[in-house]
Amino acid sequence: MRCHIVPSGVLITPFLDPIGETLIANRTLRAWQEEAMGRSGLVLAEEGLPPEGPCVVLQDNLFLSAPLLRAFVAASRRAPPNAPAALELSDSAMVAEYHHLQGIAPHPDREGTARARYPLFYLPPGVRFEDARETPTGQWATLPIKPRERVFEFDVPEHYFGKQKLRYPLTAMSAMVLRHWVHILRANLMAQAVDALDQPRWRRTLRTLWALLTALPPSRARLMRRMSRIGRDCRIHPTAIIEASTIEDGVTIGPHAVVSFSRIGARSWIQELAKVSLSVLGEKSFVSSGTMLNSSVLYPQAAASQRLMQMSVLGRRSITTGGAFLMDMRFDDDVRVPLDGRLQSLGTRFLGSAIGHEARLGTGFWIAPGREIPNGVTVVRDPAHVVRRVPRDAAPGTVLVVRGERLVPLTDDPTG
Repeated sequence: MRCHIVPSGVLITPFLDPIGETLIANRTLRAWQEEAMGRSGLVLAEEGLPPEGPCVVLQDNLFLSAPLLRAFVAASRRAPPNAPAALELSDSAMVAEYHHLQGIAPHPDREGTARARYPLFYLPPGVRFEDARETPTGQWATLPIKPRERVFEFDVPEHYFGKQKLRYPLTAMSAMVLRHWVHILRANLMAQAVDALDQPRWRRTLRTLWALLTALPPSRARLMRRMSRIGRDCRIHPTAIIEASTIEDGVTIGPHAVVSFSRIGARSWIQELAKVSLSVLGEKSFVSSGTMLNSSVLYPQAAASQRLMQMSVLGRRSITTGGAFLMDMRFDDDVRVPLDGRLQSLGTRFLGSAIGHEARLGTGFWIAPGREIPNGVTVVRDPAHVVRRVPRDAAPGTVLVVRGERLVPLTDDPTG
């Protein structure tokens, strides 16, 4: 069966890349889509709208995994005749947790779950896509699929998180409509689960048994290291801790660094005492000494140097320095971000920032949660607040304070 990719017109700020070039687990969105098609028995058609069915139609900003597309193709064979149908994920914790800003209009299924329709369509023989798009939404048939999910729940302080539990759904049957940079962040984290789960059960079992056998005497640290995949020509210090991660070729990891549940792109450099968890680093990226990087995405050649960075996306060849702080939470309300000309809630108090391609952040300032720094700009501290003049004749024991650009004795008249 043919599969057509139709344009959405989406450009995600601040990066503004063609949507198919968006990186997810160090592969382009288009590469994910084409692999899913090939593994589902679909043939990618030429550019342009399909003349008529039978075919599958995929919107170009939809990230989806091969297991989900295969299930959709199988369901299409049971679709009502002569009725165009759309994918609907039902009874899904993934929809409930991550639907925000995707434009998929979820509605409750049962407590703690939800269902929503995604821009993946089946056209039966003789039906034109243009005609189907003009059909009122309520008249579309749906192909409901319940993804196989494993949901982890953690009790958390409600006064801090705004809820009593955090829920993390893991599934190989993933989908995400990419409309905002937060979707790039979440799709990368979802792709980590897809890579781990999208393989035959016997292979996962053998890999686990091999890890247990080679981790003797058994310990959690040895087992997690054996569950990792290490590429060629890597230089990993013996004191570094690697847990359930994918380390691509030529990576350097310094003394006492920690890498857990992450993907590290080829020829990246993680310096001593750095910590990277639940993150994806692109090729030739850099994490400086002592930096803690959690649930974040770095595009190729990005450099992260601030002491703690969480839930942020750094563009290609971008730089953050040790004294710049990307704030990542609000106490009073959910983070709101601009989309479609208005501020919209993300349904969470926790989010960092997006730093555009080749943007550079200096030192000595804070950026509020959910903000975007445009491509190519440099952000520095106001020079009026940077000490430029230092007295050479200050006596030992003198207390100096900053006034304007000067260091002056504390006893000096502020108006002098």
